[in-house]
Amino acid sequence: MRHPKYPDIDIQLTHGDIEVLEHYAKDIKPPNCYLEIGSAEGGSACMVYEASPKDIEVHAVDDQTYYTFKGPKDKIHFHPETSLRMQRIWNQPIGVLFIDADHDSAGGDFILWNRFVAKGGIILFHDYDITSPKVIEDCDFLFKDNPKFEILHHPTEQKTSIFQVRKL
Repeated sequence: MRHPKYPDIDIQLTHGDIEVLEHYAKDIKPPNCYLEIGSAEGGSACMVYEASPKDIEVHAVDDQTYYTFKGPKDKIHFHPETSLRMQRIWNQPIGVLFIDADHDSAGGDFILWNRFVAKGGIILFHDYDITSPKVIEDCDFLFKDNPKFEILHHPTEQKTSIFQVRKL
């Protein structure tokens, strides 16, 4: 899928996934910071930037092992780092965290970044589906009966593979 403003960038999301990200981008609460782990070419970051209020900061973290970030670096703060290295130098609160990197370590990325997510902030996990059983396992383990988080939408309830929680 392609965004009209960024036709050279592949957005690796379904229509349902895009609806979820646009919803949270449009309705982001302070702190006005969106951060995604695993940006590939930058398609989802570009889509979020276009859908969000312009006072939002959009950050994309990817070590670029397999992809090259093609998004506008004047609008999106691109960090060519691993999740582990980036969280060591990160110092600001996050309103929306989108985890879409190594599908075998979604829980690990959550553990690294959860401390930066503001109270009331949203955490999104992409690829909560049968193609990524470890994402399902991690999310189910982390959030089932966890009083510190509210499950907003379980992917089986809508046409998306994004698991969505709010930090209480």
